Amino acid sequence: MPLPNLNLPADCQHVWVAVSGGVDSIVLLHWAAQNSRALAAQDIELKAIHINHQLSAQSDAWQQHVMRVCADWGVPLIVRRVDVMVRGQGLEHAARKARYQAFEAELAAGDVLMLGHHQDDQAETFLLRLMRGAGVQGLAAMSSVRTLGHAQLWRPFLNTPKNTLLSYAAAHALRWVTDESNSDPRFDRNLLRRDVLPVLHQRWPHAAHKIAQAAEHALEAQQLLNEYAAADLAQLGVRAEKFGCSLCLHQLQLLSPPRQKQVVRYWLRGLGYLAPEAKHLDELQKVLTAKNDSVPALWVADYGFSRFAGRLYLLPWALTAETSKSIEWQGEALLLSDGSRLQIAGCSAPLSVRFRVGGERARPQGRGHSQVLKKLLQEYRVPPWLRYQVPLIYRGENLIAVGDYWLEEGVSKDVVVSWCYPSMAGR
Repeated sequence: MPLPNLNLPADCQHVWVAVSGGVDSIVLLHWAAQNSRALAAQDIELKAIHINHQLSAQSDAWQQHVMRVCADWGVPLIVRRVDVMVRGQGLEHAARKARYQAFEAELAAGDVLMLGHHQDDQAETFLLRLMRGAGVQGLAAMSSVRTLGHAQLWRPFLNTPKNTLLSYAAAHALRWVTDESNSDPRFDRNLLRRDVLPVLHQRWPHAAHKIAQAAEHALEAQQLLNEYAAADLAQLGVRAEKFGCSLCLHQLQLLSPPRQKQVVRYWLRGLGYLAPEAKHLDELQKVLTAKNDSVPALWVADYGFSRFAGRLYLLPWALTAETSKSIEWQGEALLLSDGSRLQIAGCSAPLSVRFRVGGERARPQGRGHSQVLKKLLQEYRVPPWLRYQVPLIYRGENLIAVGDYWLEEGVSKDVVVSWCYPSMAGR
């Protein structure tokens, strides 16, 4: 089997093969190794990566097997051991997350990572998502090519039946390891593989192929929906905010509910977040149609939505009121406990940084008298979730600046304050 024309990136220096030690990945590694000269002619090095999840008593034996195979075939190997942290979404999800984080940490810009997923895996993924009530995006299942950080992920066998890989392995006398957990019916994928798909194949011999075709049709439909969502999002005035990002609530409300849901999903995916479940999108509809701003409006996993001043905000995490009474500033940038960063220029140390407790007064430059800070923050349209986070900068007992919103009357205009949170993009 020659390497298919998968349009390697112009800056590609490495093609990696993810090798678990199972038959699929061993076939993929052998197949790639047979084509390594074609890669070398393009100044591209073939490498392998093995992730040891440390979940089985056999994990180290599998690692040793992969090391022997790579040594025999002359393929450089990187081994990464990961700690799988199960936090409410199951062992399979946690292992996958740890694995992909390890992949992404190793890959450089332009690199390509190949995985051994095949047509039967695609059919299983489609059925799993069908049982979870997935929409078009979910039923598109796995893609043959997608981005992974700054690299690309390829699945060259995605349209290849499992039996073809087994025949290849037998023809080349390949040896592989077997994960005992693959026969455990407590895992949904194993149940499908052992009990469901064989029945489907008895009735419909090409069941896996047909299911994979349905996934391709769903992918085409999703690509079309993405085009519409991109056009809608371009009309919504998306902008970066000090904390999170936002879009025009009025323009979003003009869209039909299905288009609202689709553009929100598209917005989130572009920022690297998982799309909310259907029930959460239904709850978001209530937020969009409410008469008054709600703070907070809706929290979903590790992000949330809130309304303020005609904008729908996407917030990366919930803020709690800053509890520090005072922080001494000696000239260096300050990383505050809420993740924000404060820098002050044009002013000599020492200064102190404090936070609202209530009752403070301030006098922005150009004002004839001081006013209650709470009212001023409202006037400056500071979102409610930031009003107890704003750093108040003092020299002695004299307030000189309120975040980077304003300098106090009498303070030199040479003073420059920068207060910002990390960007949501590129998660």
